[in-house]
Amino acid sequence: MILKNRGESIHTNCGYFDVGQKVIGNVEADEYEGLTGYITEIRTDEDRDTENETEDIYVCFDVPDDPELIKRVEADFSESYGEPKTIDEIPLDMVIMAPDMLDAVPQEYKIEVTAYPSIITVTAKSINEAEEFAQELWETEPTNREVDGVHVLEIDGVPFNGFAGQLSEMFEMAKTYGDEFKVVYWHSSEDRDAGDSETEDSGLSIEDAYALYMDIRCDHLSTEIQVDNDDQTVTILFHGPATDNNCVIETWQINRRKEDV
Repeated sequence: MILKNRGESIHTNCGYFDVGQKVIGNVEADEYEGLTGYITEIRTDEDRDTENETEDIYVCFDVPDDPELIKRVEADFSESYGEPKTIDEIPLDMVIMAPDMLDAVPQEYKIEVTAYPSIITVTAKSINEAEEFAQELWETEPTNREVDGVHVLEIDGVPFNGFAGQLSEMFEMAKTYGDEFKVVYWHSSEDRDAGDSETEDSGLSIEDAYALYMDIRCDHLSTEIQVDNDDQTVTILFHGPATDNNCVIETWQINRRKEDV
């Protein structure tokens, strides 16, 4: 079997690996230890190019920025080749690795929960782990809602499958509440509990509000896009900490609010 399409996944004895997944060479990777890169292809069984018993995982490694890491890699490869090698002479593209040579690097996955239309953002090491996180977050407190499907929309800010369409739909639905929106944030849980929010900007279009929200959302405890209306608080999009401090839950609130008003 040959996997080449972004997001195609396989379970190995070392966990899940996805095409497009960010990885780092571990202590088993020999000269490639400490180098990060992305999986470009996975081959199994008779489609493998090696005689290894495990899967062939093709990785495109990045040229490191750290001078000390470059120095160490150059020294390791120079010793292996028996002659001096510079980083420019070292093969970094389409390097075949075994699963136990690689560790997954956590990435940000934006996921649509289909049973109750919302968008959740979690940090995970693979698509499968991200989907499991999203489902667990949504089916526990405070939502307690059964989920019948989750779909990855974006990985590290790069659209994965249909996110542009979801965003357009959110913009259109937001406009049914008004023409102007504001972006608010809270510095601490104490401020949030007391209802003491700060307004970053107001009187914005939904498109401008979303751009500002994306700009500042990771700078504060939680951030929201709200309809710019003093008479009623309607939250369009929320970003804040989940129960697991390693995850962030980002929820598209608009469908819930539409049922309530």
